Amino acid sequence: MADNVFRAYDIRGVYKKEITLDFAEKIGLSLGTFLDNKGTVVMSRDARHGGPELQEAITKGLNRAGLDTIDVGMVPTPTANYYTACIKAAAGVIISASHNPPEYNGIRFRRGNGVGHPECIQCLKEIYLGQSWKESKKKGAHKVEDSKEVIEDYLNYIVKKTKLQKPLKLVVDPGNGAGSSVGKRLFEKLGCSVTAINDFPDGNFPGRSAYPNEKTLGGLQEAVKKAGADFGAAYDGDADRAVFIDDKGFVKSAEEMGAIMVKEILKEKKGEVALNVDCSMSVEEAIKAAGGTVKRIRVGDVFLADAVKDGAVFAMESSSHFVVPKYFGFDDGIAVSAYVAQILSQTKDKLSDITARIPKYPVIRKTMEVSDDKKFKVVEKLAEMFKDKKPLTIDGVKVNYSNGWTLVRVSNTQPLLRLTVEGKTQKDAERMMAELETTVKNCF
Repeated sequence: MADNVFRAYDIRGVYKKEITLDFAEKIGLSLGTFLDNKGTVVMSRDARHGGPELQEAITKGLNRAGLDTIDVGMVPTPTANYYTACIKAAAGVIISASHNPPEYNGIRFRRGNGVGHPECIQCLKEIYLGQSWKESKKKGAHKVEDSKEVIEDYLNYIVKKTKLQKPLKLVVDPGNGAGSSVGKRLFEKLGCSVTAINDFPDGNFPGRSAYPNEKTLGGLQEAVKKAGADFGAAYDGDADRAVFIDDKGFVKSAEEMGAIMVKEILKEKKGEVALNVDCSMSVEEAIKAAGGTVKRIRVGDVFLADAVKDGAVFAMESSSHFVVPKYFGFDDGIAVSAYVAQILSQTKDKLSDITARIPKYPVIRKTMEVSDDKKFKVVEKLAEMFKDKKPLTIDGVKVNYSNGWTLVRVSNTQPLLRLTVEGKTQKDAERMMAELETTVKNCF
């Protein structure tokens, strides 16, 4: 079980089967041990089943370890990040499985600045498996904050950073997740006409999947067209990601939105933009056209935050995580939707018109089953085979060509390799994928 639930960036599994209350309490005790039995930890959760119980169990473990805890209740992950950073806590714990199906829940960790803390996962695993917990003679104190007040403070901060030139009409879809009522409240504060769907928290996610994408956002697409809205914004289960719908009801890719945002950001300040390894060529082209430079980074929200901390003026992933530094140093779907509104308020162009001018390149994604004991060795062989092409090896093996690129990455949670190809044309992409598959198989 431990190998299954301790993942690269968090702890995640099926609630009651893999993520039990006893397990959660021991993880709290493990975290308290990791933190040297001192400090304050901010506790929060999303709308999933078992959230209150799991939060209580982890709190119990932390208090046994002598740490103080502050419960901010059910809030979006970015709100918990913000609060954690504001009080300069020792750490934050968020009970969430993000975009996973309803039967899942998880435990996510934050540094004192609100940024993800994946480095602690392996340490917690070792403490848990070794049962090397250290309890404190003095039990930590527990405090409960009003979640509505915490959210209101967070929203007021975003409003101060957002300047709309004109009010907009939009639709928000938090998908019955932790962002329920929060996105709507933000845009009301900004003076917009806003409609919300799936706007009440429910761990069954009755309105749509917690994973917003082209297959799950039909309701939002129709709502945007019916309302004649300027755009729609959908959040995932914990609202650290945002997916956008244009005025014609079409789902926009992360790269399309990233190209729009980076152009605006680079008007204000030239600099380096961080993109994860499989982000489209279209964003890279937009960055260079606007006078910026590109830095490729590993997949993972913590690497986005680290890039911004190191001076990047913007950071994004193709999975719709965006970091706009003027708001926060971490990914935030709600703040990013406010930034998109700001951009659209400054132009007469519709979102559909703007995205129509952004190149779209065909992408092919495939997976290949490879045992856990072999998958890393295959990637090492690929790096050696492609060394004359100077591959990027920060996260798998990426090779750039004049007509596109190929990427092979190891799955952190499954016995799989993930193959991705982007070509200037569909023919280019299909040919490169066929060649890549043959090459990878030869490395077995």
